[in-house]
Amino acid sequence: MIRRAKVIEVSGNRASITFDGHTRIDGVRIVGDPASLTSGSTVIVAYFDMKHVILTSGESRGTATPAPTHFSEPVEGAPSPHALSSVHHTGTLDGTQLSWGSPTPTTIQAGDTASAGSSTLPSRSDHRHAVSTGAPESISADATASEGTSASLARSDHVHQVGTAAPTTNLAVDSSNAEGSATSFSRSDHAHSISTSSNPGTNETIIATDSGGLVQLRGVGINTASTAQQLRIDGPLHFISTQSITTIAGDLTIAPNSDLVLDPGGTIRVHDDLRTDAWVSGLNGTGWGIQPAGHGDFRSLFAEELRVHAFTAEIYSAMAGAIIITRSR
Repeated sequence: MIRRAKVIEVSGNRASITFDGHTRIDGVRIVGDPASLTSGSTVIVAYFDMKHVILTSGESRGTATPAPTHFSEPVEGAPSPHALSSVHHTGTLDGTQLSWGSPTPTTIQAGDTASAGSSTLPSRSDHRHAVSTGAPESISADATASEGTSASLARSDHVHQVGTAAPTTNLAVDSSNAEGSATSFSRSDHAHSISTSSNPGTNETIIATDSGGLVQLRGVGINTASTAQQLRIDGPLHFISTQSITTIAGDLTIAPNSDLVLDPGGTIRVHDDLRTDAWVSGLNGTGWGIQPAGHGDFRSLFAEELRVHAFTAEIYSAMAGAIIITRSR
């Protein structure tokens, strides 16, 4: 560093100076002719190796500025004389005054430690450092957050591979919530297979019709609990349009807990015998029965009036003064 200063006092090849007119610095070495300096002279002071040095050549009196010159007298602790020794130096060096050398700048890597370096060669203003880059690692589930150990850096448009795979577990009625242990991810449009059955029997499963749209169940409860091989309904049973209840084999039993009420909007039509369970026809028969052909068989009959086309009787009996008139035989 080179600055201007005022000489306060000269003693031999040493002088006392001040930069600001207030602070005094004693014992500053004079390079050149000390006789050219007097109190009040303006001088050029260089700072070498933590020491001030007065640079002078020829005479410089009063406030006159020394003429620019190169100083050849060596200064203790100062660099060798060069063009920058001029009091009017520009602060730059000509390219021919520097040794650029052949080594290129080192490559910049992640994890490098900051260092002043040890090379004695300068770098040009348009020098470039190579930057080490590499492909990023794949992202997987449960990967632990880490700074990483690679010496390569990632580019701004780098892309991570994300591992994906199809779901491995079907959805079922007994499926439980679970985080899973796979290291791969599922895509947003992934699909699960669902375990279903059209005839589950006693197994718990999700019901689905077969290819014919049919389902077979052991029991069904509507608004009530079901039991084995029963259709249990807690509510009215409505048939839409003309329907029928048909058995493939055996009898059909209708056994209400109370009365059986038949309230059709039309007639009750019977296509076979209407009878009691133990009906036996005849004079000594049991029960009663009515046949589609029009025959009826009863053990007794009470009526206010009886109209018949032909009356055939095996026994005649009159009670309470009633009169029975019949043809003679």
